[in-house]
Amino acid sequence: MAAKYNLGDYAFQFITITIGVLIALLINGLVEWNRDRELVADARRMIALEIADNKKDIDATLSGVKGDIEKFESAIQFATDMLTKKKTTITELNFHLNLADLSATSWRTAERTGALSHMEYSEVQKYSKLYDFQDLIVEQQRNLVGQLGLVTAILSPDFDPDNPNPRDLELFRERAMTLRAALAVHAEMAKRLADNYAEALKQ
Repeated sequence: MAAKYNLGDYAFQFITITIGVLIALLINGLVEWNRDRELVADARRMIALEIADNKKDIDATLSGVKGDIEKFESAIQFATDMLTKKKTTITELNFHLNLADLSATSWRTAERTGALSHMEYSEVQKYSKLYDFQDLIVEQQRNLVGQLGLVTAILSPDFDPDNPNPRDLELFRERAMTLRAALAVHAEMAKRLADNYAEALKQ
């Protein structure tokens, strides 16, 4: 009885199956490559939008910093006048901090979805430096809020602006000066961040 399949038949089937597997792997690779490319494109687009929004917010914040510093200078002048002359022309103590609401959601999402692993190293490094600097600015803002709390804590309901306790007044002046200096430094760093945002958006 003749063999049902000869060596040539087996070789043909083996080659056919191998080619089929290779084609399937190629198609799967192309699908994954296209999916990764779309993932990276979406990540770049969302990060760019986030950076643009953050720049708009930091620019608006910087426009109000000068007024914030002036309010603290008035508070310092009030304390200085009361300590040295027991009277002052400052009739109002008003504190305010312009703080930016900076987001890193798109950057973190790109990291968690693996989009960053498909980007060029130099591109990821650029974004990483930018967002690390942004995190520093956010931390500075938290510190400013904490310092503002220390300044206003002295102005309790029983605070008498016409006859303040000298020790409280000196502490108030010291804390206000510290906060004013910190706010000035923060403003300079925020300007650098705004410049970094603009540079990132050009590329």
